Amino acid sequence: AGSFPPLSGATAVSAVKADEGVSGAIPIGFTFNYSGGSYTNVYASSNGFLSFNSSITSSLTNNLTTPASTILPLIAPLWDDLDGTSAGTASYLTSGTAPNRVFTFEWLNWEWNYTVNAATISFQVKLYESDGHIEFVYRQDASSVVSGSASIGLAGLTSGNFLSLNGTGASPTASSVTETTSLSTKPATGQVYAFYRPTPSGFAWTPSTFLSNAAISNPLATGITSTTTYTVTASNGGCTASSSVTVTAGAQLTCGALT
Repeated sequence: AGSFPPLSGATAVSAVKADEGVSGAIPIGFTFNYSGGSYTNVYASSNGFLSFNSSITSSLTNNLTTPASTILPLIAPLWDDLDGTSAGTASYLTSGTAPNRVFTFEWLNWEWNYTVNAATISFQVKLYESDGHIEFVYRQDASSVVSGSASIGLAGLTSGNFLSLNGTGASPTASSVTETTSLSTKPATGQVYAFYRPTPSGFAWTPSTFLSNAAISNPLATGITSTTTYTVTASNGGCTASSSVTVTAGAQLTCGALT
C-alpha cells in the first residue's frame, strides 16, 4: 500500500494522449539498467506501457510472452487498449539527486478501455536509480472499466522472458511461465506493485577464448606448466563479462579486473 500524488511540475507528453499514440525519446535523467541493457531514454505508449526500444510501435494487443521485437524490452503497468484523449494527461518527472534519483512516468485520468471517453484510472511507473527497482502505482477514477482485458508485468529482451501478475489485488502472484491477459478490475487507490532485482549469487567461471592452447578447468588450472594469460568469461544469471586474467600452474582462477 502507498499513495498516488499526481506529478507536479512534470513535462507533458502530448503524443501519448492520442489513440494508439507513442512518444519520442523521453530522458530518464540517469542511466537505468534493465534486462542486461543500460538505458538513458524510454518511449511511452497510450496503451499503458513503457518501452526501452527506440523503434517503438503501437500495440493495443497485450502480449508479454511474445511481444513484437519493436517494443522489447518493456514495462507494462496496465497494458490494454487504452486512451487519454478525453480528459487524460501524460507526463514525466525526474526527482531527487544522484545517486538516489527517481524517474516517474504518469498516465493521469486515463480511459480503460478507449470507448469509455471518461477518466477510469490513473497510474505511474517509477524507476529508481539507487537499486534499479521498479514500482507501479495506481489511483481509481470515477468511470467504470469497459471490456477490460489487461496485462500487468515486465518483458525482457527476448520472447518468453517475462513476469506477469495474475491479479490486481493486494497480493497477486508474478509468473514467468503463464501470462494473464484478462485483468479487468482496477487496482486500489494507492496500490503499489514493486519489482526488485534478486540478490546475485557467486560467479560461475567458464573458459572462453584462450590465448594459448593449454586447457583450464574450473576451479583449478590444469595442464599449465607456466604462468599464462587467458581471456575468460564470468557468467551469472545470463549476464556475462570478460576480462584478461593470469593463471598460475595448478592455481585457482583469479578475478583480475573483472567485477
